[in-house]
Amino acid sequence: MRGALIALLLAPCTPALAAGGDRSDLSSETVLDVTQPKDIADRTHRFQEHLQKLGLSGQVVSCQGVVDLPAGVEGGDHSYGAVCKLESAGHQSDVMLCDDTLFGHFGMKAGRIVNARDAIAMFVDENCTGD
Repeated sequence: MRGALIALLLAPCTPALAAGGDRSDLSSETVLDVTQPKDIADRTHRFQEHLQKLGLSGQVVSCQGVVDLPAGVEGGDHSYGAVCKLESAGHQSDVMLCDDTLFGHFGMKAGRIVNARDAIAMFVDENCTGD
């Protein structure tokens, strides 16, 4: 599992060419902005849980640009992503994180992070959707 995580950390993150606004089309899926503080806090907590389950050190301090890619059916899968501050050994760095609510996917990308809605949505679509 750790090898797959390292590969995912090195995966490129290319922004999608989607229109701006509150909603955009990404491979016929709707991208929704998560703006409620409680929902952002819940998502931040869930990202932290994934890191702990994988045995990775660090604390997810905060997340911004949180997006939701719902499967489009009532009660279906939702995949979330964000750019988060990760603190480890007294240093903070930006990482892109994603997960889903149905299949348990989790993705993490370190390195050059683009904190743009379309880039986050593309990362989620490529790493945390589907079965």
